[in-house]
Amino acid sequence: MRKASAWKTLVKLFIALLVIAGIVYLGFALYGKSDATGEEDPVQIVFYDGEAGSKHTLENDQLLFEMDGDTTQFVVSNKADGSQWRSVPEGADRDPLALAGSKNLLQSTLALTYSTTNGVRTLYDSFEYAIKNQIYTILQEDDSIRVNYTLGKIARVHIIPEVISHERMNAYLEKMSKSEGRKIKDSYQSRDPAKLKEDQLKELTEQYPLLTEGPIYVLRNNVKDFLKEEFQELFAGAGYTFEDYTNDQAGTKQAMGTQNAVFNVSVVYRLEGPDLVVEVPLDSIRYAKDLPPIRLNLLPNFGAGGMEDTGYVLLPEGGGGIMRFNNGKTAQNAYFANVYGWDYASQRDAVVHETGVRLPVFGLSRNGSSFLCMMEGQASNAAISADVSGKGNSYNTASVTYNLLHYDAFNVTDRTTETIYMFEQSLPQGKIAQRYRFLASDDPFTLSSAYRDYLKAAYPEFTQATEPGLPLSIEILGAIDKVQQKGGLPVSVPVKLTAYDEAARMVEEVTAAPNLRTHVRLSGWMNGGIQQTLLKNIKLVNQLGSQADFEQMVKDVEGTGAKLYLGGLTSYALDSGIAEGFLPLRDAARFTTREQAKLFNYSWIWYGALDLEQAHYLLKPSLSARMMDNLMDSAKLYGVSGMAFEDVGSLLSADYNPKDKVDRDQVAQMQTERLAAYKEQGMGSIIRGGNLYLLPQVDLVTDMDLRGVRYFVMDETYPFVQIALHGLVDYTGQPLNLTGDWEEELLLSAQRGAGLSFVFMQEDPRVLHESNYSQYHGASYAPWADRAKDIISAYAGQLGHTFNQQITGFERLNPSLSVTTYEDGTRVAVNSDQDDQQVFGQTVPGRSYAVLTNGGGQ
Repeated sequence: MRKASAWKTLVKLFIALLVIAGIVYLGFALYGKSDATGEEDPVQIVFYDGEAGSKHTLENDQLLFEMDGDTTQFVVSNKADGSQWRSVPEGADRDPLALAGSKNLLQSTLALTYSTTNGVRTLYDSFEYAIKNQIYTILQEDDSIRVNYTLGKIARVHIIPEVISHERMNAYLEKMSKSEGRKIKDSYQSRDPAKLKEDQLKELTEQYPLLTEGPIYVLRNNVKDFLKEEFQELFAGAGYTFEDYTNDQAGTKQAMGTQNAVFNVSVVYRLEGPDLVVEVPLDSIRYAKDLPPIRLNLLPNFGAGGMEDTGYVLLPEGGGGIMRFNNGKTAQNAYFANVYGWDYASQRDAVVHETGVRLPVFGLSRNGSSFLCMMEGQASNAAISADVSGKGNSYNTASVTYNLLHYDAFNVTDRTTETIYMFEQSLPQGKIAQRYRFLASDDPFTLSSAYRDYLKAAYPEFTQATEPGLPLSIEILGAIDKVQQKGGLPVSVPVKLTAYDEAARMVEEVTAAPNLRTHVRLSGWMNGGIQQTLLKNIKLVNQLGSQADFEQMVKDVEGTGAKLYLGGLTSYALDSGIAEGFLPLRDAARFTTREQAKLFNYSWIWYGALDLEQAHYLLKPSLSARMMDNLMDSAKLYGVSGMAFEDVGSLLSADYNPKDKVDRDQVAQMQTERLAAYKEQGMGSIIRGGNLYLLPQVDLVTDMDLRGVRYFVMDETYPFVQIALHGLVDYTGQPLNLTGDWEEELLLSAQRGAGLSFVFMQEDPRVLHESNYSQYHGASYAPWADRAKDIISAYAGQLGHTFNQQITGFERLNPSLSVTTYEDGTRVAVNSDQDDQQVFGQTVPGRSYAVLTNGGGQ
């Protein structure tokens, strides 16, 4: 008995040790520092040593770039119209509305925000912390100018020796006149170790180690700056260099350095035809590890318009928007939007509305001339901001800010308020790049067309569509999950909205009109329905029919001439656990805190996280890629036209796991490569929203936001995005039958050249009661069947021939009346007013669109 008892004790002890070892292993996996950061690259403190008043220029047959060496501020001249674009506005230092800090920012070419390890953020503008004391160098090569800034609270130094041996000093003095030499020697104190007492020698040797080698000269403390300036010229003439200076400083206890935050940032300027390209190599950013840089605002005031200027900022918000200079909306918030939306691998406490744009571009027009700014490098980490004059200064501005090192707060325990901040441990690879294209016009249509030309050159995969016909999106809802009583217990089970055979009949009825190119998205068809489980294994929903029914549906839908796409969610894990092959510890992406990216929906009422509801997880990118492949394999297996992604192309998120960090640029590249590979295999794709990097690879973009967030600081909408894209990619707006005002969405679609979109289900809306799917109340097919067919038939009949054409003109005749013109001369008038309006002698009824036959037409 004793042996058995001892054996059991040993077994229990062994199990306990295994558990402890497992906990230690998991703790190290989650929070152990695994990525070796190596030694820091030291911050280099540099000073401008060029001649006062020197100019640095770049020039080609279209542009002239001139930089003032004393400030690194520059002017770009467009030879086409003589317009000039300044890096900082003239008179910024005298702006009567700006306080001292605002004046500094107005005179800056960049602004860097850094954080302490406890989350305190500080902004360094380049004027106050570099330009004022000329803490920079300028390097000019054949085709570029590079400015290496040191940002920090560093006093201006003079390139003269503070401590130097007698031998070297005499060598320099021999190259000067006797009077110059005497003047310099009067400002230095000689120290000879042979003439010092023992205690003096010990003290001075600690301060000046060079004293051990023989007599030295030490610059006196009371030498005035004007004398130092004079001495600097004399020493330079005698051959004393900046390298000599740094070597001399290194040999003293007064070596250049600072206890303040100091950073290195380089900016490279280059001309390419009509473009100015501005780059920040990310490997040029140097910093102390305990003072991580988190944001960089590049050229915050380039092209700024003053109160006497006329102009506007053209923004890619929704379909596009215009913020006019000096509009007086000083009580409104500035415009701000993240390129490609929020990064769900970053935490947030509340969401009032989502800020995001699909195209990394903005335009600015001033006094008859304009430029476009395209974000080319690190666009996925960019955010566009714009504001009007009259708030903190007298200027209208637009610029781009880039996230550098991402970070989140980590609560140590629930029992305390102690918070620590955890940061990415290294900057991303590559460079920030912005391309400014200058135009001799202030017409927003010219800017939109120029951006189209840019896209066609930057993305050769973009080709003009050749096939006419209305792009029609029909989404069929298969099943939802709903709690029902089973054996007296509440159980979540799939509930049918549309059976497989019913889906085929719907498509056949809706696509009866001619001149259509129909794309059918099948949602909720597998793995439990709309709230699908992880796509490791794909199983049809039994409540919708058998596999034979599904295969017959595929044949019937494709037989109508429509293309069928299988919908799926590939970047997130919903309602998934071990049984579905999902282990959060292994499969979830990570915040910078190294916690799993566990996400919640947000309240529309109080904006906070609904953390009492079921959470979902962001998948790590490698697993998301496999889920994309699995969906493609199923689409190929069933012989459909392609895949309809719920998240890819709409949401873009990183993974900040320090063991395997994948940034947003890398995720975008991975998704682009996969969709391109699918396309080569004959498999098409549908995405929602339409992030730029995927547009050349897709068959259709649905749910494009034609309107955007209604920022009060903006003055009007403008179809900037659609003018650029029409004829290159098919797109639709929101589903007509799910919007609050379907007529308004239809008119926007007609104005902006969008196809039509509907979402249908066979069941009555009552099936949605006591579920989480109230957004589909308008999707029931029966009430909409006849109306939808009429809308589709009329729209395709009038506009179907325009969808493979470029938009060649847009005119807003009044706030409620516009005319859109296409390549073949077709002119589409849209009247959003309740009353009829006259356009070129033709009546356009209220709340309708019409193809004009007078004053130009087909």
